[in-house]
Amino acid sequence: MNIRHIFMTIAAIMLASAVFADSSSVTSKKYVDDFMAGYQNKIPGSGADKLMIYDDTDGIGAKQIVSSLGDDTGATNVPDVGAVKDALDGKQDTINGTAGYVMTGTGTPGEVGERAIYSTSLYGDSLVTPETLSSALVTAETVNSGVINAVNNSLRRVNENGELDNNGTLWEIQDDLTALSICSDYTPATGTGVQNGTPTPTNPIMPNFYEQGNMILRAVGDYADSYDATTNKITRRVGVKVLNGTESWSDGTSPNVFLVTITNKKSGKFTSLCNAYKYNSTSQAGLSDGDFGMPGSGLAMFFKDNRFTTASDFANWIAAQYAAGTPVIVYYPLATPVEEDMPPRCQ
Repeated sequence: MNIRHIFMTIAAIMLASAVFADSSSVTSKKYVDDFMAGYQNKIPGSGADKLMIYDDTDGIGAKQIVSSLGDDTGATNVPDVGAVKDALDGKQDTINGTAGYVMTGTGTPGEVGERAIYSTSLYGDSLVTPETLSSALVTAETVNSGVINAVNNSLRRVNENGELDNNGTLWEIQDDLTALSICSDYTPATGTGVQNGTPTPTNPIMPNFYEQGNMILRAVGDYADSYDATTNKITRRVGVKVLNGTESWSDGTSPNVFLVTITNKKSGKFTSLCNAYKYNSTSQAGLSDGDFGMPGSGLAMFFKDNRFTTASDFANWIAAQYAAGTPVIVYYPLATPVEEDMPPRCQ
Protein backbone atom coordinates (compact mmCIF):
# COMPACT_ATOMS: atom_id res chain seq x y z
CA MET A 1 0.00 0.00 0.00
CA ASN A 2 1.50 3.30 -1.07
CA ILE A 3 1.63 6.43 1.03
CA ARG A 4 -1.12 8.11 -0.98
CA HIS A 5 -3.52 5.22 -0.28
CA ILE A 6 -2.74 5.26 3.45
CA PHE A 7 -3.33 9.01 3.59
CA MET A 8 -6.73 8.70 1.93
CA THR A 9 -7.80 5.95 4.31
CA ILE A 10 -6.85 8.07 7.35
CA ALA A 11 -8.63 11.06 5.87
CA ALA A 12 -11.82 9.00 5.36
CA ILE A 13 -11.81 7.83 8.98
CA MET A 14 -11.30 11.37 10.24
CA LEU A 15 -14.08 12.62 8.02
CA ALA A 16 -16.50 9.99 9.36
CA SER A 17 -15.64 10.99 12.92
CA ALA A 18 -16.16 14.61 12.11
CA VAL A 19 -19.63 13.90 10.74
CA PHE A 20 -20.85 12.68 14.14
CA ALA A 21 -18.70 14.96 16.28
CA ASP A 22 -19.46 18.25 14.59
CA SER A 23 -23.13 19.20 14.69
CA SER A 24 -22.56 21.61 11.82
CA SER A 25 -21.47 18.80 9.48
CA VAL A 26 -23.94 17.66 6.84
CA THR A 27 -24.52 14.05 5.78
CA SER A 28 -27.34 11.96 4.29
CA LYS A 29 -30.14 10.38 6.39
CA LYS A 30 -29.38 7.01 4.87
CA TYR A 31 -25.76 7.28 6.03
CA VAL A 32 -26.91 7.96 9.60
CA ASP A 33 -29.53 5.17 9.46
CA ASP A 34 -26.98 2.66 8.23
CA PHE A 35 -24.51 3.75 10.91
CA MET A 36 -27.08 3.47 13.77
CA ALA A 37 -28.45 0.13 12.59
CA GLY A 38 -25.35 -1.58 13.78
CA TYR A 39 -25.97 -0.46 17.34
CA GLN A 40 -29.61 -1.49 17.72
CA ASN A 41 -30.79 -4.84 19.07
CA LYS A 42 -34.03 -6.26 17.75
CA ILE A 43 -36.49 -8.13 20.00
CA PRO A 44 -38.10 -10.87 17.94
CA GLY A 45 -41.60 -12.08 18.88
CA SER A 46 -42.08 -15.77 19.53
CA GLY A 47 -45.39 -16.56 17.87
CA ALA A 48 -49.02 -15.47 17.63
CA ASP A 49 -50.92 -14.44 20.79
CA LYS A 50 -47.71 -13.72 22.62
CA LEU A 51 -46.52 -10.50 24.18
CA MET A 52 -42.97 -9.31 24.77
CA ILE A 53 -42.81 -8.20 28.40
CA TYR A 54 -40.06 -7.29 30.85
CA ASP A 55 -39.34 -9.51 33.82
CA ASP A 56 -37.04 -8.40 36.67
CA THR A 57 -35.39 -11.81 36.78
CA ASP A 58 -35.25 -12.98 33.17
CA GLY A 59 -35.17 -9.65 31.39
CA ILE A 60 -37.30 -9.29 28.27
CA GLY A 61 -39.21 -12.33 27.11
CA ALA A 62 -42.48 -13.59 25.65
CA LYS A 63 -45.65 -14.37 27.60
CA GLN A 64 -48.69 -16.16 26.25
CA ILE A 65 -51.99 -14.25 26.09
CA VAL A 66 -54.67 -16.71 27.20
CA SER A 67 -58.48 -16.74 27.50
CA SER A 68 -58.67 -18.45 30.88
CA LEU A 69 -57.33 -17.77 34.33
CA GLY A 70 -55.37 -20.39 36.23
CA ASP A 71 -54.06 -20.56 39.77
CA ASP A 72 -50.59 -19.41 38.68
CA THR A 73 -51.57 -17.16 35.80
CA GLY A 74 -49.29 -14.27 36.70
CA ALA A 75 -46.13 -16.35 36.40
CA THR A 76 -46.87 -18.06 33.08
CA ASN A 77 -49.11 -15.92 30.89
CA VAL A 78 -51.08 -12.71 30.48
CA PRO A 79 -54.91 -12.98 30.73
CA ASP A 80 -57.11 -11.28 28.16
CA VAL A 81 -60.12 -9.12 29.03
CA GLY A 82 -62.57 -11.99 28.59
CA ALA A 83 -60.70 -14.17 31.05
CA VAL A 84 -60.73 -11.45 33.70
CA LYS A 85 -64.45 -10.82 33.19
CA ASP A 86 -65.31 -14.52 33.39
CA ALA A 87 -63.30 -14.93 36.57
CA LEU A 88 -64.94 -11.91 38.22
CA ASP A 89 -68.44 -12.99 37.18
CA GLY A 90 -68.03 -16.16 39.18
CA LYS A 91 -67.18 -14.22 42.33
CA GLN A 92 -70.02 -11.68 42.27
CA ASP A 93 -73.38 -12.15 43.94
CA THR A 94 -76.50 -10.81 42.28
CA ILE A 95 -79.06 -9.06 44.50
CA ASN A 96 -82.52 -9.02 42.98
CA GLY A 97 -84.48 -6.17 44.52
CA THR A 98 -88.20 -5.59 44.19
CA ALA A 99 -89.41 -2.74 42.01
CA GLY A 100 -89.74 0.42 44.07
CA TYR A 101 -87.34 -0.90 46.70
CA VAL A 102 -83.70 -0.25 47.45
CA MET A 103 -81.16 -2.67 48.89
CA THR A 104 -79.58 -1.43 52.12
CA GLY A 105 -77.94 -2.72 55.28
CA THR A 106 -80.08 -4.31 57.97
CA GLY A 107 -77.93 -3.28 60.90
CA THR A 108 -76.38 -6.75 61.12
CA PRO A 109 -72.84 -6.92 59.66
CA GLY A 110 -72.84 -8.63 56.28
CA GLU A 111 -76.62 -8.59 55.86
CA VAL A 112 -78.53 -6.71 53.18
CA GLY A 113 -82.29 -6.24 53.00
CA GLU A 114 -85.00 -4.45 51.04
CA ARG A 115 -86.64 -1.18 52.01
CA ALA A 116 -89.39 0.58 50.14
CA ILE A 117 -88.25 3.85 48.62
CA TYR A 118 -91.61 5.55 49.05
CA SER A 119 -94.82 5.07 51.00
CA THR A 120 -97.73 7.13 52.28
CA SER A 121 -96.80 6.61 55.91
CA LEU A 122 -93.72 5.80 57.92
CA TYR A 123 -93.79 4.44 61.43
CA GLY A 124 -90.86 3.17 63.38
CA ASP A 125 -87.56 4.83 64.05
CA SER A 126 -85.27 5.93 61.24
CA LEU A 127 -82.39 5.88 63.72
CA VAL A 128 -82.91 2.33 65.01
CA THR A 129 -82.15 -0.81 63.03
CA PRO A 130 -83.59 -3.33 62.25
CA GLU A 131 -86.86 -1.70 63.27
CA THR A 132 -86.90 0.12 59.95
CA LEU A 133 -86.62 -2.98 57.76
CA SER A 134 -90.28 -2.68 56.84
CA SER A 135 -90.27 1.13 56.73
CA ALA A 136 -90.04 3.27 53.63
CA LEU A 137 -87.15 5.61 53.08
CA VAL A 138 -89.40 8.57 52.38
CA THR A 139 -93.07 9.35 53.00
CA ALA A 140 -95.72 11.16 51.05
CA GLU A 141 -95.87 13.80 53.77
CA THR A 142 -92.15 14.51 53.49
CA VAL A 143 -92.20 14.65 49.69
CA ASN A 144 -95.31 16.84 49.55
CA SER A 145 -93.94 19.23 52.15
CA GLY A 146 -90.60 19.34 50.37
CA VAL A 147 -92.13 20.08 46.97
CA ILE A 148 -94.30 22.85 48.41
CA ASN A 149 -91.31 24.40 50.16
CA ALA A 150 -89.18 24.07 47.05
CA VAL A 151 -91.73 25.80 44.83
CA ASN A 152 -92.41 28.54 47.38
CA ASN A 153 -88.71 29.19 47.83
CA SER A 154 -88.15 29.42 44.08
CA LEU A 155 -90.91 31.99 43.41
CA ARG A 156 -89.91 35.61 42.99
CA ARG A 157 -91.93 38.76 42.27
CA VAL A 158 -91.34 40.37 38.86
CA ASN A 159 -92.86 43.10 36.69
CA GLU A 160 -94.56 42.63 33.33
CA ASN A 161 -91.13 42.49 31.65
CA GLY A 162 -89.97 39.61 33.85
CA GLU A 163 -87.58 41.84 35.75
CA LEU A 164 -87.10 41.37 39.48
CA ASP A 165 -89.42 43.86 41.21
CA ASN A 166 -90.49 43.66 44.85
CA ASN A 167 -93.60 45.61 43.88
CA GLY A 168 -94.27 43.62 40.73
CA THR A 169 -97.66 42.09 40.03
CA LEU A 170 -96.37 38.81 38.57
CA TRP A 171 -94.57 35.78 39.92
CA GLU A 172 -92.07 33.53 38.21
CA ILE A 173 -90.14 30.42 39.22
CA GLN A 174 -86.43 30.96 39.32
CA ASP A 175 -84.63 28.77 36.81
CA ASP A 176 -81.57 28.22 38.98
CA LEU A 177 -81.78 25.12 41.13
CA THR A 178 -79.90 26.82 43.95
CA ALA A 179 -83.24 28.32 44.96
CA LEU A 180 -84.71 24.87 45.57
CA SER A 181 -84.34 23.58 49.10
CA ILE A 182 -86.38 20.58 50.21
CA CYS A 183 -86.26 21.03 53.95
CA SER A 184 -88.65 20.31 56.79
CA ASP A 185 -89.98 23.28 58.73
CA TYR A 186 -89.62 21.91 62.24
CA THR A 187 -91.45 23.50 65.15
CA PRO A 188 -91.22 22.64 68.86
CA ALA A 189 -92.93 19.28 69.37
CA THR A 190 -93.67 16.65 72.01
CA GLY A 191 -93.89 12.95 71.29
CA THR A 192 -97.05 10.91 71.05
CA GLY A 193 -97.60 7.18 70.81
CA VAL A 194 -100.51 4.90 70.00
CA GLN A 195 -100.87 1.22 69.20
CA ASN A 196 -103.85 0.35 67.03
CA GLY A 197 -104.81 -3.04 68.43
CA THR A 198 -103.47 -5.59 70.88
CA PRO A 199 -100.15 -7.12 69.82
CA THR A 200 -99.35 -10.81 70.23
CA PRO A 201 -96.14 -12.75 69.56
CA THR A 202 -97.68 -14.14 66.36
CA ASN A 203 -99.37 -10.88 65.34
CA PRO A 204 -96.97 -8.00 66.11
CA ILE A 205 -98.26 -4.43 65.84
CA MET A 206 -95.83 -1.52 65.59
CA PRO A 207 -96.71 1.50 67.73
CA ASN A 208 -97.27 4.74 65.83
CA PHE A 209 -95.23 7.69 67.09
CA TYR A 210 -95.14 11.41 66.39
CA GLU A 211 -93.36 12.06 63.13
CA GLN A 212 -92.34 15.26 61.39
CA GLY A 213 -89.99 14.99 58.44
CA ASN A 214 -87.16 12.70 59.52
CA MET A 215 -87.75 13.38 63.22
CA ILE A 216 -89.56 10.77 65.33
CA LEU A 217 -90.68 11.51 68.89
CA ARG A 218 -92.08 8.72 71.07
CA ALA A 219 -94.31 8.64 74.13
CA VAL A 220 -95.09 5.86 76.58
CA GLY A 221 -97.41 6.63 79.48
CA ASP A 222 -96.43 9.95 81.04
CA TYR A 223 -92.98 10.02 79.42
CA ALA A 224 -92.40 11.62 76.01
CA ASP A 225 -89.53 12.78 73.82
CA SER A 226 -89.48 16.48 72.99
CA TYR A 227 -87.85 18.81 70.45
CA ASP A 228 -86.69 22.37 71.15
CA ALA A 229 -86.62 24.46 67.97
CA THR A 230 -84.49 27.10 69.69
CA THR A 231 -81.60 24.81 70.61
CA ASN A 232 -82.29 22.33 67.79
CA LYS A 233 -82.01 19.51 70.35
CA ILE A 234 -84.12 16.43 71.00
CA THR A 235 -84.53 15.21 74.56
CA ARG A 236 -85.14 11.47 74.66
CA ARG A 237 -87.21 10.27 77.62
CA VAL A 238 -88.27 7.04 75.94
CA GLY A 239 -85.75 4.26 75.37
CA VAL A 240 -85.82 1.70 72.56
CA LYS A 241 -84.52 -1.85 72.90
CA VAL A 242 -84.37 -4.13 69.87
CA LEU A 243 -84.10 -7.63 71.34
CA ASN A 244 -81.84 -10.06 69.47
CA GLY A 245 -81.56 -13.10 71.76
CA THR A 246 -78.00 -12.43 72.91
CA GLU A 247 -79.20 -10.68 76.07
CA SER A 248 -78.79 -12.34 79.47
CA TRP A 249 -82.18 -14.03 79.77
CA SER A 250 -83.21 -15.87 82.92
CA ASP A 251 -86.26 -17.73 84.23
CA GLY A 252 -88.74 -15.88 86.42
CA THR A 253 -90.21 -17.16 89.65
CA SER A 254 -93.50 -17.94 87.89
CA PRO A 255 -93.95 -20.61 85.17
CA ASN A 256 -93.30 -19.49 81.56
CA VAL A 257 -92.04 -16.09 82.67
CA PHE A 258 -88.69 -14.85 81.37
CA LEU A 259 -86.82 -11.74 82.34
CA VAL A 260 -84.11 -9.53 80.90
CA THR A 261 -82.28 -6.50 82.29
CA ILE A 262 -82.66 -3.20 80.42
CA THR A 263 -80.02 -0.54 81.11
CA ASN A 264 -81.10 3.01 81.96
CA LYS A 265 -84.68 1.80 82.46
CA LYS A 266 -86.74 3.68 85.01
CA SER A 267 -87.14 1.47 88.05
CA GLY A 268 -90.69 0.56 89.05
CA LYS A 269 -94.08 -0.03 87.43
CA PHE A 270 -94.21 2.28 84.42
CA THR A 271 -96.28 1.94 81.26
CA SER A 272 -94.25 0.63 78.33
CA LEU A 273 -94.97 -0.53 74.78
CA CYS A 274 -93.91 -3.59 72.80
CA ASN A 275 -94.68 -4.60 69.24
CA ALA A 276 -95.26 -8.28 70.16
CA TYR A 277 -96.51 -8.35 73.79
CA LYS A 278 -99.19 -6.32 75.60
CA TYR A 279 -98.27 -4.29 78.65
CA ASN A 280 -99.52 -5.45 82.06
CA SER A 281 -98.77 -3.55 85.27
CA THR A 282 -99.57 -6.46 87.59
CA SER A 283 -97.05 -8.57 89.49
CA GLN A 284 -94.98 -11.29 87.84
CA ALA A 285 -97.41 -13.90 89.09
CA GLY A 286 -100.32 -11.96 87.62
CA LEU A 287 -99.00 -11.88 84.06
CA SER A 288 -101.13 -13.66 81.45
CA ASP A 289 -99.87 -15.42 78.35
CA GLY A 290 -98.64 -12.78 75.90
CA ASP A 291 -98.08 -10.11 78.59
CA PHE A 292 -94.96 -8.16 79.46
CA GLY A 293 -94.24 -5.55 82.09
CA MET A 294 -92.02 -4.18 84.82
CA PRO A 295 -93.78 -5.53 87.91
CA GLY A 296 -91.34 -4.28 90.55
CA SER A 297 -88.27 -2.23 91.22
CA GLY A 298 -84.98 -2.78 89.44
CA LEU A 299 -84.03 -2.90 85.78
CA ALA A 300 -85.75 -6.19 84.87
CA MET A 301 -88.49 -6.54 82.27
CA PHE A 302 -90.71 -9.68 82.29
CA PHE A 303 -92.33 -11.59 79.42
CA LYS A 304 -94.83 -14.43 79.78
CA ASP A 305 -95.12 -16.87 76.88
CA ASN A 306 -96.68 -20.29 77.47
CA ARG A 307 -95.04 -21.69 74.33
CA PHE A 308 -91.71 -21.92 76.15
CA THR A 309 -90.61 -23.52 79.40
CA THR A 310 -87.03 -22.26 79.70
CA ALA A 311 -85.33 -18.92 79.23
CA SER A 312 -82.98 -20.54 76.73
CA ASP A 313 -85.88 -21.60 74.49
CA PHE A 314 -87.40 -18.14 74.73
CA ALA A 315 -84.06 -16.48 73.86
CA ASN A 316 -83.70 -18.74 70.80
CA TRP A 317 -87.12 -17.61 69.58
CA ILE A 318 -86.16 -13.96 70.14
CA ALA A 319 -82.99 -14.56 68.09
CA ALA A 320 -85.00 -16.18 65.28
CA GLN A 321 -87.34 -13.19 65.12
CA TYR A 322 -84.38 -10.84 64.91
CA ALA A 323 -82.76 -12.87 62.14
CA ALA A 324 -86.04 -12.85 60.18
CA GLY A 325 -86.17 -9.05 60.26
CA THR A 326 -89.17 -8.94 62.62
CA PRO A 327 -87.49 -8.34 65.98
CA VAL A 328 -89.29 -7.89 69.29
CA ILE A 329 -88.93 -4.23 70.28
CA VAL A 330 -89.75 -2.56 73.59
CA TYR A 331 -90.21 1.13 74.36
CA TYR A 332 -89.82 2.18 77.99
CA PRO A 333 -89.25 5.27 80.20
CA LEU A 334 -85.59 6.19 80.59
CA ALA A 335 -84.17 6.67 84.06
CA THR A 336 -81.94 9.45 82.74
CA PRO A 337 -83.06 11.49 79.70
CA VAL A 338 -80.64 11.63 76.76
CA GLU A 339 -80.12 14.76 74.66
CA GLU A 340 -79.16 14.55 71.01
CA ASP A 341 -78.85 16.82 68.01
CA MET A 342 -81.73 17.19 65.62
CA PRO A 343 -81.40 14.90 62.55
CA PRO A 344 -80.35 16.69 59.33
CA ARG A 345 -83.21 18.80 58.01
CA CYS A 346 -82.45 18.48 54.31
CA GLN A 347 -82.08 15.31 52.30
